[in-house]
Amino acid sequence: MAAHIEIVITCYIPSDGERTNFPLGIPFSFLLDGPTNIARLVQILFPQKIHQVGLIVLNGQIAEPTAEIKEGDRLEFYPPLEGG
Repeated sequence: MAAHIEIVITCYIPSDGERTNFPLGIPFSFLLDGPTNIARLVQILFPQKIHQVGLIVLNGQIAEPTAEIKEGDRLEFYPPLEGG
């Protein structure tokens, strides 16, 4: 049996309200069933809104989707950035 991994997430993308429901812009604890990477976590959190995920920050650094998630990690999810 895989060990659970507890992480802290701050999300600036609204949850889909169906499978996931979390506070916008407020850090919350999230329990994973075992080791995973950011791409898989995005599929869990945003099953209907994957295209709305722009910037992902892992422990204060911009992260790649292939980055592995470890116990105690802090993740932030932002929508695509717009500017002019």
